Amino acid sequence: MSDSSPPRASKQEAKAKRSRTGCLTCRTRKIKCDETPGRCSNCSRVMLECRWPEQDLPSHVTTRSRCSRDRPCERCRDQALSCEDVPEPALPTTTATTATTTATKTPKNLLATDGIDDSVLNNHLEAFFTRVYPCQANAFIHRASLLRDIHAGRAKRALLLALCATSARFLPDPPVGRECGWAREAKALLILVGETDVQTVAALLLMAKHDIHCGRFGSAWMLAAMATRAALALGLHRDTSSSSSSSSSPEDLNELDPAVLFVEQETRRRLFWACYTLDRMMATGQSDLMIVQPDLVVNLPLPCEEHSFQLGITCQTPCLVLRDKQREEKNNDGPSREAGPGLVTSIFGQYVQLMTLRSSILRYTRHTAKNTTVDELAPWEPGSQWAQWEARLHAWRGSLPAQCQLRPDTIYARQAQHQLVPLMMLHVWFDQCMADLYRMMLPGFPESLSADLLLAAPAGWVEQHQTACVRHSRGILHTLTTVARHVDLTRLPFLDASLPSCVFESMRVQLQALYMLPSEARPAALTDAKRGFDALMIVVNGMARFFRQAQWLLHEMRNMLSRYGIPIQQEESPDTPVEGQDHPWQRRIQQLKQGLPDIPPSPESQQALLHNSLLSFDSPDMYLEVTNLLEMQGITDE
Repeated sequence: MSDSSPPRASKQEAKAKRSRTGCLTCRTRKIKCDETPGRCSNCSRVMLECRWPEQDLPSHVTTRSRCSRDRPCERCRDQALSCEDVPEPALPTTTATTATTTATKTPKNLLATDGIDDSVLNNHLEAFFTRVYPCQANAFIHRASLLRDIHAGRAKRALLLALCATSARFLPDPPVGRECGWAREAKALLILVGETDVQTVAALLLMAKHDIHCGRFGSAWMLAAMATRAALALGLHRDTSSSSSSSSSPEDLNELDPAVLFVEQETRRRLFWACYTLDRMMATGQSDLMIVQPDLVVNLPLPCEEHSFQLGITCQTPCLVLRDKQREEKNNDGPSREAGPGLVTSIFGQYVQLMTLRSSILRYTRHTAKNTTVDELAPWEPGSQWAQWEARLHAWRGSLPAQCQLRPDTIYARQAQHQLVPLMMLHVWFDQCMADLYRMMLPGFPESLSADLLLAAPAGWVEQHQTACVRHSRGILHTLTTVARHVDLTRLPFLDASLPSCVFESMRVQLQALYMLPSEARPAALTDAKRGFDALMIVVNGMARFFRQAQWLLHEMRNMLSRYGIPIQQEESPDTPVEGQDHPWQRRIQQLKQGLPDIPPSPESQQALLHNSLLSFDSPDMYLEVTNLLEMQGITDE
């Protein structure tokens, strides 16, 4: 019986047919490339960027579009841009000689800066350290060390790609299409290579923040967990003063230099605290969702002042002990000893303390308080858990050093250091924490105490704390108004993505309290409150250019005000799904029936309105407007 199949080629013939060219990515990975024009099948399968030497690039391949081809496409949805079918210019490629040398030196990664022009990288570095770095515990990269590692070829490509992807949206002229490509390649490198070191933790954190900005909460949830687990595996939660440099080499640095060692140790500490605060924020007080469990022994110094970190000035900071052994049976993750007055001077360190307190308060108000036994002390009893959290918040505020207060000299100094927004957010978070705790006394919230328990409270106690809750909810506007007297906020982009959530919670509390007033006092109170709502929504509207979450919350604020009968101009727009609806983080956002509001292409048209709205407030009167109305009903805040 004859075989109709073609004869197999001999080994010599197969070897002769095997390509000695192919894309640079396959060469570096030491696998055979099928030379598919534009993007080979190997790179497509593992989601890596397909790079070609200039002389090997097929002549007909001039552009490679990273558009998802949806309408609107993924990139345009993330950046709130109008979607047009414009091909993206290919990233600059290196010569074959450079790429071959790179593959020899770095078998696991291509050259870190390959495909990223020097001027592009420098612009993104500047945007990162002025716009991203100061906010939300993102100050975990030592700038001088990063520049040194880039120059020496030791900076990981995944870290640089993550840094560029995270900072791209904050450039005056964002690079069209590159942000998504950088983000996809960074994720692929982090997952496929699977290394665990300090640079990998930093890259994972940046990619988690990038996905938060894009509204991809499910992906951010997983990336943040990977970063935190890698940090724990590296022992970053332990203070190892004798640890050696993880990124430096004896050829360039003297490992016995105290300044060098301090920078390395401080970088490790900051990386852990960044993972910890993001983990606490995402868990929203649910201990079973925390990677850093409440019973984990963590005794680590808080981050030092920024100038000491950047200049390598050795200093000591107090430790924040997360495990309170005396109260471990109560599953309490609050600090067992507070840092003394004046000891914690850095904004980063203050932020860690506040996020620790807020996580514990949310656990108490949403879970612990609902499961109290008959032997548990009531909130108004001395020594109760509620009283302890209130005392700790007041202790934090009382120990705040002068350089962290909203004083004129401090405001100007922090503005010059690109730290005014994180300074303002410290005060916003303090008011938010106080409102979270006092909100238990207001009806209509999931954490509200039962009517029977509130009726058992001493006379005037509930009303006093309801008034305090409203006052702290208006604290966000008070903070903005205080700063607006000295700084033109229209020229200060507010780039902390947490602010829209705090504004949303502030409006919910104020609306609930206003509708508890007698009907005859309600119209005047609503008119005054609307002025504050308008000013806050202008700020969030400006942030919607950068953060997907700000767009969703702005739309929900408008809907909420409409439900309360407050007229807000609202234009219809198509529904936009929220990615990652199965995880508990940002649960209120996930439950929205969104339609994105029309966001102006730039905040210039809103600048005069914002500035005039904020400066029009007579702060003492406006700040206490609701308090005065409540006092008219015999409700006082002693």
